[in-house]
Amino acid sequence: MCSEVFSLPEVTNEIMQNFHDDYKTLYSCILVNRLWCRLSIPLLWENPFTFAAKRKHTIDIRKRKHASNNIDIRKCQFVDIYLRNLDDDDRAKFHLINLYPSNTLFNYPSFIKCLNTYHIFLVITKYISKFGSSLYKKNDQTLIYKSLFKIFNENKANLHTFELVIVQSISQNIFDSIMQYPNFIYNIKILSINIHHFQFDFFLSFLSSNCNLISTIHLPFNVRSFGGSYIRNLSSRILSSHKNLKKIFLRYRDIPSLSLLSFNHSNTLKMISFFRVSFDGIVILKEVFENLNVLESIHILECYSINSIFIHQIININKPFKLRSLFINKIDEIDGIEPYIVLIQHSCNYLENFGFNSISSYELKREFLERINNYCSKIKYLALHELNDNQNIILTFDIINNNIRQNLNYISISNDTIEHSSLILQGLGQILPPKLEYLDLSLVINTSDFEVFLKNSQNTFINKLLIKSDYYKPTEDDEDIFTCMKKYVMEKRRFNYLGFVSRNSYYSKLKELESYNIVVQDYKDLNINYYKYIEVTY
Repeated sequence: MCSEVFSLPEVTNEIMQNFHDDYKTLYSCILVNRLWCRLSIPLLWENPFTFAAKRKHTIDIRKRKHASNNIDIRKCQFVDIYLRNLDDDDRAKFHLINLYPSNTLFNYPSFIKCLNTYHIFLVITKYISKFGSSLYKKNDQTLIYKSLFKIFNENKANLHTFELVIVQSISQNIFDSIMQYPNFIYNIKILSINIHHFQFDFFLSFLSSNCNLISTIHLPFNVRSFGGSYIRNLSSRILSSHKNLKKIFLRYRDIPSLSLLSFNHSNTLKMISFFRVSFDGIVILKEVFENLNVLESIHILECYSINSIFIHQIININKPFKLRSLFINKIDEIDGIEPYIVLIQHSCNYLENFGFNSISSYELKREFLERINNYCSKIKYLALHELNDNQNIILTFDIINNNIRQNLNYISISNDTIEHSSLILQGLGQILPPKLEYLDLSLVINTSDFEVFLKNSQNTFINKLLIKSDYYKPTEDDEDIFTCMKKYVMEKRRFNYLGFVSRNSYYSKLKELESYNIVVQDYKDLNINYYKYIEVTY
């Protein structure tokens, strides 16, 4: 009994870690007791700049002009709390900002774990705008950057994730300020590099020299945007300088030399993910994968040139090709579907995540579904989009009910027709497993069909249910979606989170359901695409 009491804080902390992105729940936890407050506050302050920069629509750095105007100024007030940690001399420099000495219960600057350079640029731009044009000067903005990183350094903040987003509009002063305090980024484990401008080679060299503990790298380079030699040389330097890589995420059509992975990381690299990568002209796959001695998972997401040349290399590898994820967006025009079929059959014992997107042919989709049904029983994440064919819908039901039900935990299904949405809603509920972590339905929803789905799925607990409907048309005899939710789900507490979007918005009404301890969020905030899922899971 005594040991159980002493383990309570550790158990509670373990539970709290599951609420990283659930700010509403964390805010509620603060009010429970001192222990819960002490555990919740650090999580709320791990990534404040990204939280403040978020809005209903994801910030597109390609359309970055005046992007800070879309940020809620109230979400930027945490900068005041940071700046109050300055000493008297530094605080006096902010003559237009009413900064009082810090007298807080927590050391908030020490909690920061994640930093995105573009988000801090947006937040500080918005923050200084509240003081009017008198503070809208480059020197004032620079002073804030330098002060913030000085505060982080003095309070021994230990950054874990660093997202280096480089665009033309971003201030170089951010990078100059970071370089003054290398200890702040010395221990980063996850590095993401998203380059849209040339001028920051010096900072990448700084990272290579000062960060030796990086285990995960995201390289979303687009070689064609800069010229192949520049990005390949840059990525080669990055890969060569980090010897302890365990995970690497490669994105966009052209990728750096894969030989670096096999030679420099043969005994460390455990996971590699290819997202929208072109394998055209790559003829060293067999050599690369045979030299990766501890590789546990491979993920191919919407990649190009999955053709006979690619497959010939894969099937001749003298060790298991542990393909965990295959998501298909475009079929090679020459070789067609056959390379994918061979890939599925060759990797069926390992495949855990499967999906297809913009494939117009019903027959091709049916070929894929039949192979999954015949060969793959370990599917955990199933994403089937544009599922607009009765035979394919029935086949999907058969796959779920008879083949993958025991492992399935994430489902995402979409189509854009009333007829097929109706078939899905009427047939899906009764074949779902007893428990699902995530169900995302992007359909044309008729209320009576939705009620059938809720009634049939009463024996399934769904942690996160997402509903996206571009069309909603109740009949006079139908109950609306709100009443369906309340009647069939809320009273039985069949899920914890609801993500919802509709042209005929029920969002404000659905917020009333929070009285049932259901967290209601915008659909986009709750959405877990397969890239994000793989990033977190593997």
